[in-house]
Amino acid sequence: MKRLFISTLSILALTSLSSPALANTEISVNSNSQNIREITPFSLVTGSYQGRFKAQGIPAAGALIYAANTNEIEAEDLVRGAIEAGKLTEATLSDPGYLNAVKSFLKDFNTK
Repeated sequence: MKRLFISTLSILALTSLSSPALANTEISVNSNSQNIREITPFSLVTGSYQGRFKAQGIPAAGALIYAANTNEIEAEDLVRGAIEAGKLTEATLSDPGYLNAVKSFLKDFNTK
């Protein structure tokens, strides 16, 4: 169990470090005369892991993994945090493709 947990953390860390261009992928969206830089689902989850949404109440690192494993945090929670941070538009909450991608990345944290 510990080995799986450590390997999951290692993979996530290496993925974030080895592809910073992918981790910072943003798409420019005009919404109600605001220019919002939308982030990809991968960037949302890795950014959450790295603590970029702590101010919005999203846990970071091991606390995020624990919260994901115990279903204390869900994809919608991460999306709401990113909306508060100005990284996503409200419409993202009703985008099943985006939410499913975030759920998939969160499910990768599952070490049970």
